[in-house]
Amino acid sequence: MSEYVKYDCSDITDDQTLIEALQQMGWNTSQIEVHQNPVTLYGYHNDARPEKANIVIRRQNVGSSSNDIGFLKLDDGTYQPIVSEYDTSTSGPRQRSGHFVTDVKSKYARITGEKCVAQITNMTIPRMQQQGIAGTPRNAKVSTVRVGNQVQIKLTY
Repeated sequence: MSEYVKYDCSDITDDQTLIEALQQMGWNTSQIEVHQNPVTLYGYHNDARPEKANIVIRRQNVGSSSNDIGFLKLDDGTYQPIVSEYDTSTSGPRQRSGHFVTDVKSKYARITGEKCVAQITNMTIPRMQQQGIAGTPRNAKVSTVRVGNQVQIKLTY
């Protein structure tokens, strides 16, 4: 029986973005359970474990020898991944490459960045233009720039 490991992911705070990240990793909405109150996670032998989570991918959707994967919503609003040692190498349905938590964090960050760019492009710039805020010409553009491992949002005008 593999132990569950709880990871620190203080940057994961939005359940909808987390679900989008899991979907990008290959799970569909019918495979991702969302619960207001935490529910029990189950191990490889279908044994109830003491760990509980609000967002759950059941073991049959992870792999034939897997445990449930969960995300517990903490009091501060962040989601803590709860993944067995065995399943840390899971990157998506029936895939065993990479590291699950790293992949979730990467997808979550990318989606968050895309939402930020969309908000700036579709809401912030047009609102500034309507208000006639100086220094925001009509040809303002938003782009992303990769600097090392980071993606920066760049506003040019």
